[in-house]
Parts: sequence; C-alpha cells; structure tokens
Amino acid sequence: MSQKGSVMISDFGVSTQKFVILDYDSPENPLSYQVLYFPLDEKKDEFSSFIKSYLRSYAEYMIRNYVVSISSESAFNSAKDVVEFIGKTLLEYINKDLLHFYTFENKFISYKEAVENAINVVSTGWWALGTGVSKFLNSDALIVDYSTRCTEIIPTKDGEIAIQPISNHERITKDLLLFNGLLETNAAFIDPQLKINGKKYNLPYHLHANMADVFLITKDITPPTYIVETPDNGPKSREGALIRLKKMMSISGDYDEEFLVNVAKTIKQKALRQILDVIKSKLAEFNLDEIVVAGIGEDILYEYLLENNVNAEIIRASNLAKVTETSSAYFLGWLFIHQ
Repeated sequence: MSQKGSVMISDFGVSTQKFVILDYDSPENPLSYQVLYFPLDEKKDEFSSFIKSYLRSYAEYMIRNYVVSISSESAFNSAKDVVEFIGKTLLEYINKDLLHFYTFENKFISYKEAVENAINVVSTGWWALGTGVSKFLNSDALIVDYSTRCTEIIPTKDGEIAIQPISNHERITKDLLLFNGLLETNAAFIDPQLKINGKKYNLPYHLHANMADVFLITKDITPPTYIVETPDNGPKSREGALIRLKKMMSISGDYDEEFLVNVAKTIKQKALRQILDVIKSKLAEFNLDEIVVAGIGEDILYEYLLENNVNAEIIRASNLAKVTETSSAYFLGWLFIHQ
C-alpha cells in the first residue's frame, strides 16, 4: 500500500489501550507508541472523552486510516456489544471510510461489516501479533507475549499461526492464554498457599497487591512502568508496594522488609516458572525449538528464560522487528501497510 501520511492503530483491551502511529513510508520507525491504562469495564461513560482527547493530541499527524483490533470482549455482554460500543464511539470523530476493523481472516473491514460478523472481529489482538511476527521469521517459533494482565502463547509454522482462530474461552482450556501478567495480576493468585521458609501462608482472595508491586520490590520495573492503578490507590513506589504486600500477608504491625522482599522474590519465581512450564510443554507439543518473546515484560521474561537454560533459541521481538516497543498494535499496523 503506497500512500502519503500515517496510519493510527488501536488495540482496545479490557484495561490497557495500545496506540501506535506508523508512517506509510517508514513503518519500522513508529511516530508514536503509547500504552494507556483505561479500564473499559469501569469507565465506559468516559470512553468518548478519552478517545476525543487522544485523537486531538495527534491532530498534527497526517492520519489517513484508523485500524482497530479488539481484545476487550470480557468487559461487555457479547461480541456485538463491544464492536458497536467501540465502533460508534470512534465514528463520532472519524470518517467511516477511514475506519478499519481487523479480522481473523487477516482482512480489514468496515464498521458495518464488523457488526454483522462481530465474532470474527473480537479477540483478534493475539492473531495480529502472531501473524505479524511470523512475517519477520525465517523459521518456526513459539511466540510468547508477556503483557500487562496475561501471557499469550502463539505457535507458528511455515510463516503462519499453527492453530485455527479460537476464542479466549477455548484458549484458556489449551494453555494458550494464561492470566499471569506483569502488572495487573493479583499477586496472591500466583500461589494462594504460598510457602516461605517452610511455612505455608493461606493468602486472601481480596486484591491487596498485584504483580506490579512484586516486580517493583524486586527492582525489575521502575514506577513509570507501573501504568495500572495501585490496589489501594497508594503511591507507585517501592515503599507503597511493600505496604501492599504486607497487607496481602495479613501483617497488621510493623513489617520485616527482608521477609517481604523474600515473599516478592518467591512470587516472582513462581509466576515466571508457571509460564516456563507452559512454554516447555508447547515447544514439545508443536515440535518447536525457537521462542520469540514480546510484550511489556519482554526483557524480564527473556532474561528468565536465558537463566533457566531452555532448550530453544530465544529471540526478542523488538530485535526481530528492529523497533523499541513491540505489541499487537505495531504488528497490526505493519500488516495493514503491507497488505
């Protein structure tokens, strides 16, 4: 597709919204890349203002097309509901001829077509990521997207995704979608009966601390990466994270920082081990010996896999595509420009 100007790509998730702007002439150099925390399930009434503000902030770009993938169906009652909600909101500010929805058939269709075939439009972010990354590969690989609220496993062979398009419901039954993410996941969910120094701790169901707190305490992330809200609306600092972990451990008085750091390190290792076990299983299932790591947690998972001697070549998606940030939105834009 030869065209002057740029294209804006949006991947609308349940809680984080990804936006990328690519120039048609040099898509390898994104003009803008943002991941914004905006929980759709809680702030539907504010979505129109959110979109209006975002579009205005990029009015300087010559945006000729707007491409959308939807990964937020769990915030709505049906696939049609989410397509209509997002589509109608965007059409308040965007010409209908410039708006394109991505499908599992690797096509870009109009809003009207998307509503008529909503099931083929929702939950397509992972398909865009897998299809896009596979275009940069010369070999078969297992793509692992370690993102804000989940980890997605995508096997590829012969330049294509090695499974049929399936729903999130089906993916959670096949260990292809793990609700074990870098930031949003409830830290207690990783191991509700956590063992520390030989003692078992039955952790509370209530969200006191998330994985962002764990990784902040272990110094794997810094406050700017903590884009989600804190469970207690407290500060996104190491001290704030320690206080939240203290609550999770039901400590009412003063806390032993060394103990809480040990708790955080243990939960981190368990979370990453869960992902590693699935990776090993899928490498064997699909007879693969190459892993491509992507997502906001790309660096953390990459280092962990290297340290644990996985019997596979490990590649950063950012190195593969030669971009700083990798996400479904970037690869979706690449697919749109190169269609």
